Amino acid sequence: MLRIDPSYIQKANEATTAEQLHVLLQRAIELEHATIPPYLTALYSIRPGQNQEVAALIRSVAIQEMLHMAIAANVLNAIGGHPRIADPKFVPDYPTTLPMNIGDGLVVGLNKLSRDTVGNVFMKIEEPETPDDFPVKPFARKLVTPEGVAPEPFTPEFATIGQFYEALIQAIARLGKQLFVKSSPQVVNPQWFPETVLFAVTNPEQACAALEIIRVQGEGTRQDPFDSGGKEVLEVIWARGRGKDTPQSLPKAQHEQLAHYYRFAEIFYGRRLIATPGSTQGYAYAGAPVPLDPFGVWDLVPNAKAERWAPGTQPRTDAELFNRSYSSLLQALDNTFNGKPDALNSTIGIMYEMRLLAIRLIQHIDPETKKNCAPPFQFVSHPV
Repeated sequence: MLRIDPSYIQKANEATTAEQLHVLLQRAIELEHATIPPYLTALYSIRPGQNQEVAALIRSVAIQEMLHMAIAANVLNAIGGHPRIADPKFVPDYPTTLPMNIGDGLVVGLNKLSRDTVGNVFMKIEEPETPDDFPVKPFARKLVTPEGVAPEPFTPEFATIGQFYEALIQAIARLGKQLFVKSSPQVVNPQWFPETVLFAVTNPEQACAALEIIRVQGEGTRQDPFDSGGKEVLEVIWARGRGKDTPQSLPKAQHEQLAHYYRFAEIFYGRRLIATPGSTQGYAYAGAPVPLDPFGVWDLVPNAKAERWAPGTQPRTDAELFNRSYSSLLQALDNTFNGKPDALNSTIGIMYEMRLLAIRLIQHIDPETKKNCAPPFQFVSHPV
């Protein structure tokens, strides 16, 4: 299980003011963002038309991480805070450890898609408090350590990302209405996410339900890997007056997705996780194959930086264009979460632009390694 710096959970447990929670919620926003460039790099590395099932799984997780950023920003705004996103300190310098030392030294980089990256980085990032070790149907790949020995069973060490969010939830519930004396405009945009998961936060109950969405979508519930936020979360939100639809009346696809850990596990093991009635564990990686063809992946330069390439060369020019586009996205998000919620719509075009620029950059060959060039995800202070 991933460890988190225990001081952050202690700070949540001991918080007595909104300002103390501002710092922790800012860290939550930074954490959710820090996972997105690695996931997008893996996604961008997939050749057009190849590994489409894998691409859909990674894309779905990246989109939910964006949702989690928005949720954390809404909660921060609701208690008088102001998210800081368009800031050089907000952007990790990959390869790096995650904010709050998630993973106790786990190094996360910008790498092409591979089973190794999925199993030893992505699954580690999303690891639940008690990950279920479901059986794997023969011929699907099993997790091994670099030495080729099957790993020891998971043993809890201290706390997960989910437990950090649980500590925030408990702090907000404990401090109550006194936190909600002033608020910035909230982000509610059905074009991006339904109001069942992204809604205005104006009281402790809504704040706790919103943060619970992040926890459960990442880890799953303690009973069901498919309840990823899901039926359980929607029941909580519905019970607090969030909308007319009950979880039972919503389309199945809206409330029965795998938690992030198990979506990545489907890629790693090469099979869908399905219910196995009558078995001891109830689920197994025994469904339809999830093929990952390594020949359908560009061989990217790992942890690329724009300055790797000489000024005036096409790779340098395209890398700088990508960085400006990425920085424009962060500026738009900063505007969105600091009083201009309608600015969220402008980010859609920027995200498409980023993808096109990434694909164009990847077409260039790095002269030193002979690998494909890769998007750097570096912050530019004045991108326009």
